[in-house]
Amino acid sequence: MEIGGPDLMASTASEDAYKSLDLLVDKLDELLRRRHQKRVNSRNDERRQAPKEFTGED
Repeated sequence: MEIGGPDLMASTASEDAYKSLDLLVDKLDELLRRRHQKRVNSRNDERRQAPKEFTGED
């Protein structure tokens, strides 16, 4: 799978191969959610918003 940005690295170890895959998918899912949330937070940061005098807000 290709996505933009830095590579995501995760590893797991378990006696059962299917359990290891499930744990790995959970870790990658969390990494993707963190990356997405970080982008959303930086995009909606107050410092990056237009000043109120330009938006017409009081």
